[in-house]
Amino acid sequence: MKYKTSRFNYVHRCPNGELRMYNSMMGTKSLLLYNGNECDQISNILQMEEIDNSLLSSDVLNVLLEKGYIIPLLYDEEKALELRKMNILSSDKKLCIIIMPTEECNFRCKYCYETFKKGKMTKGVQDSIIRFVKKNIREYTELTVIWFGGEPLEAMDVIEYLSEAFIKICNTARKQYSSSITTNGYNLTPEVYEELYRYHVYGYQITLDGCKSQHDSQRILKNGEGTFQKIVDNLTYIKNNHKRGTAFAIRTNFSKSIMKDIDEYISFFKDKFGEDQRFSLFIQTVSDWGGERVASFYDEIIAPDHVQILRKLREHGVCLNMPGHCYGLDCSASICYAAKVSSVVIGSDATLYKCTRDFEMPENKVGVLLPDGTLQLNENWQLWLNQVAKKMAKCENCFYEANCLRAVCPYSIVSGGEEIFCSPEKVNLGDFLEVFNSSLFTIVES
Repeated sequence: MKYKTSRFNYVHRCPNGELRMYNSMMGTKSLLLYNGNECDQISNILQMEEIDNSLLSSDVLNVLLEKGYIIPLLYDEEKALELRKMNILSSDKKLCIIIMPTEECNFRCKYCYETFKKGKMTKGVQDSIIRFVKKNIREYTELTVIWFGGEPLEAMDVIEYLSEAFIKICNTARKQYSSSITTNGYNLTPEVYEELYRYHVYGYQITLDGCKSQHDSQRILKNGEGTFQKIVDNLTYIKNNHKRGTAFAIRTNFSKSIMKDIDEYISFFKDKFGEDQRFSLFIQTVSDWGGERVASFYDEIIAPDHVQILRKLREHGVCLNMPGHCYGLDCSASICYAAKVSSVVIGSDATLYKCTRDFEMPENKVGVLLPDGTLQLNENWQLWLNQVAKKMAKCENCFYEANCLRAVCPYSIVSGGEEIFCSPEKVNLGDFLEVFNSSLFTIVES
């Protein structure tokens, strides 16, 4: 039988000679590590346009077929790509609601773009959300809720009230329910963590901006006090009290100050969390995300280059695990929620948004949630969905297209840009693959 290589392959040769491979159509299921005498043969074969199965042993053939690196000669990958776009962007059956229980926050981070003009969600808005879910849940296979803010744990009572209702609704409708939270971690005390787990909050994004001195200069309370030690104490409890199914992306917004002491910070992270695969670094560089507060922080902004950070991780032997960047190699995870017809952001006052960035931008206000649970959408809603139809020269025949579907960040165009940017995972994929935990790969040795 004749085969061909998939156009969605990415093959990276590591400094130690092993191959670390990824296929964007198959996502994280494709992660493959070759370490042995066959590396050169595999690398050469995957550069051929047409492959005869006589070139491959049955074991090698089966692995490459299973992982999507080679496909039957007559298989139409472009049709498969179009079907994926339709299923994920136009007819996704997973309802995703991003809820802001409050738009107030107990922090005043130096680079934050939010204005904190709105407070806690009223009981009336909460009941409207419940009505919306009740009316629509049967059209979907599952419900995913992401708690956002402000700082969502400043309104824990809202999370409790809504979570109880969502779990009951999904149980009655026999639908799957899952939940995650983006939190600064200050209020994530042992008691709160135990309560969140009871309400099926299993995924966390928590920010640590370097070691104590750097973090406490960037992420401060409203009264100006530091926050580092309390967050670390909360995370230490979580680490020492293992709960099944949880995952923690520790986000670090790298600034110039953190980069100066990056070795110290990576050593701290390795000692504190390096052996626990539930925890993984999520790397960002401080940027101008809008708002007035960042004006006093411009001297700390660095170029959005992940390579230097990734190579420092490799130097210290720190591996990235499933939360964060590795999770982003799966298509359903990397596609921006703002590009999906089945996703909406609900503000604390019932305003509907498509994106959790720049709530003051007029184009981001896409409607309002009515008391009866109806989404009253305006013309801006379709504006966000239309960006994925744009054709850009850099996307033609790109190996990553089956992952991003040209929909990584519609905000980049809606806000006035000329094209959708490429994700850090795509731009720096070789360096990312080198620091992904080897346990995430299917390992083939010869």
